[in-house]
Amino acid sequence: MSNIAEGFGRGTQGEFVQFLGFALGSADETRSHLCSDIARDTRPPRSKRGAGPSNA
Repeated sequence: MSNIAEGFGRGTQGEFVQFLGFALGSADETRSHLCSDIARDTRPPRSKRGAGPSNA
């Protein structure tokens, strides 16, 4: 989200598109880390993952 907001704030369509590319790359990197963690089963137990609404 930050990359999209920054690109939007730059003022030109070209820079906005460039930052959309950065955002897509960041999303792919996050997905890669998650898949790697799942494959190695290194995720923390659900009760220790943070205080989200499903953990209340």
